Amino acid sequence: MAELAELDHRGALVGPKGSGKTTLLENFQDAYRQQGLRVLTLHRRPGEPPLPTLPKSLDRTLITVDGAEQLGLWERLKLERQSKTAVGLLVTCHRPLSWIPTLYLHRTDTDLFISLTHELLARDQLSCPWSQDELRRLFERHHGNLREAFGELFDRLALDDCGGAHHQDMG
Repeated sequence: MAELAELDHRGALVGPKGSGKTTLLENFQDAYRQQGLRVLTLHRRPGEPPLPTLPKSLDRTLITVDGAEQLGLWERLKLERQSKTAVGLLVTCHRPLSWIPTLYLHRTDTDLFISLTHELLARDQLSCPWSQDELRRLFERHHGNLREAFGELFDRLALDDCGGAHHQDMG
């Protein structure tokens, strides 16, 4: 939170699909709520209606927008104007935006995926049933999208619990 405070509580979490932007955004939201602040959460996806008009009173409110690169020019200008009275504005996007500073640039790589896989399995006292080569191939198949890669691992572990093959090659 200190980094966001240095940016006057205005910043962007930037990175590719499945790199943890929304998860980090939710952690920030929780931290602000624990400080007694309100969090106004907005989502912007292609094909959705424009963002709603924000409440007039935004003091003690952090505004968050998941998918800010989907905002049109007028929508973005309206958000910037309306958010000036808020505590801050935190957004997620896939590429840096000219109108808000980048707080954190998310990157994923194979080593991170393998490390997180082992860490998550260890929390449940499970050993990893897959080799590092199998995990590398799975990560590459999902083009670095951690959410999709972990989803596949979860499905494979669930199959094992339901009597599926204990070890399936992921190649």
